Amino acid sequence: KLNPVNDYSLPFLEEAFAPFVERGFITFVRGGAKEGEFLCAHDAVDDVHITGSEFTHDVIVWGHPDDPETAQRRERHEPRLTKPITSELGGVTPVIVVPGEWSEKDLVYQARNVVGMVTNNVSFNCVAAKVLVVDADWKHRGAFIAAVKDVFRTIPARPAYYPGAGTRYQRFVDAYGERAEAVSAGPIEGSSESDAPVLEWLIVSDVSSD
Repeated sequence: KLNPVNDYSLPFLEEAFAPFVERGFITFVRGGAKEGEFLCAHDAVDDVHITGSEFTHDVIVWGHPDDPETAQRRERHEPRLTKPITSELGGVTPVIVVPGEWSEKDLVYQARNVVGMVTNNVSFNCVAAKVLVVDADWKHRGAFIAAVKDVFRTIPARPAYYPGAGTRYQRFVDAYGERAEAVSAGPIEGSSESDAPVLEWLIVSDVSSD
């Protein structure tokens, strides 16, 4: 089942997986929380895999927090969903840079990789890179971080279409203030036609490990 935010991709997915769809191996479904709940509980479904937030996972497994029975289920360790479930949840994904003798070409190549991990799908992937871990004593540390910023400056900011993105972005800005450095090529062409906010890529350097 597609997230309603991404249900525009249905015809593309059906085309890409046409041989499997035609033979009945896979079916794509549109819908929201109601349809998702129905599918999770359906007898024809043996296993559940979700991508989303911790909240979504907990609602599926234990029930909605507004339901008084949800807390009781947790206390009894009796989940509402008894089927096997795996969950790919949103998080703060780190990229750990292994120090070494890197050439200038290496620095630029890997900087592009890192930026691609952040900017793909406007960073709305559960595993999108969010933290860059670099050895403080690595002699190429400064050059690598500069290369990452340079690549970001070539990537236009795109409409942040996912619900709540603007609010979370502002919380980040409020928390880090002037340390949050905007690094983008400005708004992408045509973004003014979107109702979603256009948010520049931000980098905060020298974050404490504490």
